[in-house]
Amino acid sequence: MSQRSRFQRLALLAAVTTTVAGGVLVPATAFAAPAASHTVTHDRSDASVTQWVETTDAPSGIKIRLPGNPATKQLTKAKDGADVRVYMVRTDSGPLAFEVVDAPDVGRMDLDDGLHGFVDGWNEDAHSAGYKLTSSDARPATVDGRPALDANLSTRDGDAGSIRLVKDGDHCIVILGIGHKGQEKPMDDIYQQTLTSLHMPDTGAAHAA
Repeated sequence: MSQRSRFQRLALLAAVTTTVAGGVLVPATAFAAPAASHTVTHDRSDASVTQWVETTDAPSGIKIRLPGNPATKQLTKAKDGADVRVYMVRTDSGPLAFEVVDAPDVGRMDLDDGLHGFVDGWNEDAHSAGYKLTSSDARPATVDGRPALDANLSTRDGDAGSIRLVKDGDHCIVILGIGHKGQEKPMDDIYQQTLTSLHMPDTGAAHAA
């Protein structure tokens, strides 16, 4: 399997997991959280968020602050074909997810392929045409010296949000937030605050260059 097709498969797998974990199909309470540790802090920066939770992806050591206690879904290579951890929070403005995909050869993978694979995977699992995603304005970025890709997302029903993919050693990190129609600005505020909280285990706070 080529590097391109492998990354697309991993991204598709992560997308399907996100849709199931918190898109619209399964209640957030359906999942446990075996792969993360949480520290709760209070923050008044957004009226729809009562607390921010520092979440650690235990296998990678990557940390991030999420706008609530996340539901998590863990896939394994033996059972599902890849090791993927998804941390999902449903806010008043819409769902927000943080994902870590284990991909030892991620350095040779193309983030544009990952974005397309993610959108394709989401759309394959969407249960209505109105919830299908479209990506736009894809643009390269750098997060603490690591290659990244930012893009806008939108659905036919009028929901809109953003996604970031980051290549980090043996992992691909995905962060996305989808604001309900009319809630795009509050979701963008939550999403941006989530992005700035990302901490890699060896470099401190990550931010877009």
